[in-house]
Amino acid sequence: MHETSVDARFAFQPLVNLRTGGVMAMEMLARPVDHDVRSLLRKAAHEGGLEKLDVTLAVAAARCSSEHETLLPLHLNLMADTVVAEGETLAPLHHALSDTGRPPSQTVLEINPADTALQPEPLFAGLHRLRHLGYRIAFDGVGAGSYPLTVLAEARPDLIKMDREVVAGLPGEGSCVAVLEALLHLATRIGAQVTAEGVESSEQLAALRQYGVGIAQGDLLGPPNRRPLTYLPIAGIAEFRAPGSPAPARDLPGARITDFMHPAVALSLSATGEEVRAVFSGRPTISGVVLVDADGRPRCTLDRNRFLLAVSGAYGYALYAQREAARLGDEPRVLPSSSSALAALELVRSSAAHRRYDDIVVLSPEGRCTGTVCIGDVIQGVAHLAMAPLNGEPAVAPHPLTWRPCPQPARTSAEPTPRCERSS
Repeated sequence: MHETSVDARFAFQPLVNLRTGGVMAMEMLARPVDHDVRSLLRKAAHEGGLEKLDVTLAVAAARCSSEHETLLPLHLNLMADTVVAEGETLAPLHHALSDTGRPPSQTVLEINPADTALQPEPLFAGLHRLRHLGYRIAFDGVGAGSYPLTVLAEARPDLIKMDREVVAGLPGEGSCVAVLEALLHLATRIGAQVTAEGVESSEQLAALRQYGVGIAQGDLLGPPNRRPLTYLPIAGIAEFRAPGSPAPARDLPGARITDFMHPAVALSLSATGEEVRAVFSGRPTISGVVLVDADGRPRCTLDRNRFLLAVSGAYGYALYAQREAARLGDEPRVLPSSSSALAALELVRSSAAHRRYDDIVVLSPEGRCTGTVCIGDVIQGVAHLAMAPLNGEPAVAPHPLTWRPCPQPARTSAEPTPRCERSS
C-alpha cells in the first residue's frame, strides 16, 4: 500500500467476470490511516472541504496506480457531490490521468451516494460532462436506499454496483433476493451491468451465478492488495456451483455480449511494431491488440498469431519494428455493448475464414472501445447455457467429440447408482 498527502494508503482489488473467470478491472481502494473513508469524507463535508478532499483522494489513487503497470481498466471513486460541482473541480484528476498515460476510456468513475440530498438535474449534467470526456460511469452502493430507481433509469450508468449489505443477505434473505432481481431487471432495460461487491462466501458466489450476475468483487475472489493481482485465489469461477445449488440461470436469447467481455488491450493508433511486439511478449495470454484514436475509438485490430508471424518472418522485424503497427492491422469487428451473445455468433458466421476467431471489439454508445470478447468464451458459454436443466427437464452434457448437447437418459429407481471403482 502507498502513502499519500492526505495520510491514506491505497490498494488494488480485482473485479471478476463470473462467466469467463477473468479479471475485468482493478478498483483503487483508499485506506485512511486514522479513519475510515466515509467518516473522513463526512468530516470534510462538515468543514466545507468535501469536494477538494474527494478529488485529492482520486488524484492520489490515479498516481498510485501508475506505479504498477497494468493495462486493466481502473476504477476510481468519487462522491456525487463532486460530480455536481461546477468549474474546474475535477481538473486535477483529468491532469493526473493524462500525466500517467491513462486515457479516460480506460477509467471507470464509481459515483458514491451524495452526502446531502441532491437534485437529479445537476447530477445528470455532471455525468454528461464526464461521459463527453470519455469516462465510463458506475453507481456504487446501490440497493441500500442510496439512489432512487428513477435516477438510475435516467442516468443509465454503465455499471450498477450492488451494495454489500444486499450481497450479505444472499442466498437466504428473501428481501435481498428481491432487490437483486429488481436490479437485474432494471439493468437489462437500461443496458447496464450489475456488479456485486463484498462477496465473502461460496454460498454468495453460487447465488450470484444462479441469478445471472456477471461481475463480482470481494475478499473471496481477491482481497485488496498493494499490487494488481496476476491470479485469483479461487479457481474455476466460471464453472463454480455450491453443492446442491441450482444451475446458473438459463436465458440463452438474453445473454449479452458484455457478459463475456474482457478488458481491451488498447494502444495508440501510432504505436510501433516493436511496442506491440513487447505487449504480446509480456502478456502471453492475450489474443489481440486494439489500436485506438485519441478519442478511444477502435481503428484497427492486430491478431496475435498473424502479427507475430509477420514480424518474425524474413526481414519482418527490420520492416515493421519502427513503423506504425497499423500497417499490419485489420478492420475491427465491432458490436455495440447492447448486442446479444447470439449476435456475436452471427458476426463470426459472416466473417472471412481467416478471421472467424479474431476478438470482437465492444463499443460504448459513444462508439468508444470498452472491451473485447474472445469468441471461444461465447461458444463455451452458450453451450453451457444450452445444456443447463430447464423446468424440470433432465440436464444435458456435451458429446466428448463434437461438444454438441447430448441428453442424459433418465435413471429409473431400479437402476443402481453408478460407482467409480479403483482398478487394481
